[in-house]
Amino acid sequence: MEKNGQGHITTDRLIRLKELTRIIGYSATSIWRRCKDGSFPLAVRIGPAAVAWRWSEVEEWIKTRQSVK
Repeated sequence: MEKNGQGHITTDRLIRLKELTRIIGYSATSIWRRCKDGSFPLAVRIGPAAVAWRWSEVEEWIKTRQSVK
């Protein structure tokens, strides 16, 4: 959880793999490879067989990629 500018607690949106591949344009294999080598945010476990990524971390990663170009 994070605090917004007014001191209220906000929750971070979670993104599942299918949506993540659509948003960033990488295959699932590429995403997992980048997670393993540390060049992409790690997934968080949300259930016994389910993971997701925090939108805030993905958004920050996207911003850093845009500044590289």
